[in-house]
Amino acid sequence: MTTFRTLALGAVAVALSLTSLPAAATTFEVVSGARAVALGSFGNTVGQSFTAVDNSLTSIGFQFTRGANAAAVNSAYTLNILSGDGLSGTSLYTTSFVVSSTLAQRTFTFVDILLPSIAATIGSRYTATLSSTNIRNLVGIGPTVNTSTGVQLTGDAYAGGTAYFTAVPYADCTTTTNCDFNFRVSGTMVAAVPEPATWATMFLGLSLGGVALRRRSRRSATVRAAA
Repeated sequence: MTTFRTLALGAVAVALSLTSLPAAATTFEVVSGARAVALGSFGNTVGQSFTAVDNSLTSIGFQFTRGANAAAVNSAYTLNILSGDGLSGTSLYTTSFVVSSTLAQRTFTFVDILLPSIAATIGSRYTATLSSTNIRNLVGIGPTVNTSTGVQLTGDAYAGGTAYFTAVPYADCTTTTNCDFNFRVSGTMVAAVPEPATWATMFLGLSLGGVALRRRSRRSATVRAAA
């Protein structure tokens, strides 16, 4: 009985330690170019698809800049996280945020939007969309090109996704090319908590093991007494 109790207590201790393990944070960042898109000029919605590397999404960020002659104002945007590639997937989460009027001109700055730990499947595609009628602030996009010849100066900065538009802003920037927004995604790896059935199976196995140990102990005592 003592051995069984020790095993059971050990199993409980291990289970408690597993459920309290800290989540490991991951951030991947793509800064592929120095061009920019004003949503109000090239359609009111754009998107960037990406491949999840964590099972919980905690934030998404895009690089913004203010146009050279644009007045400094707060600008409202809507972020939507969709399943799959493109602008028509199932919405998993939506929120509104404001890009501050202090945004610098011609300098890209990351604006990160916190997410409520959205469940994701590692290796699956998701699309983060931005919607706005604002034309004063712009969203960074790549790849960088030679402005005189139109030749791309960089390759595909991110093979795990692509940029999407309701209206194509650049001739070489379509869903069949290597265009990506300057963006980053943060997430965490959340350890799975065993289901009740799993706990029941584990404790049943421990119980059977305890019974077997007690029976073997009794047989050994009987043999010693007969000798």
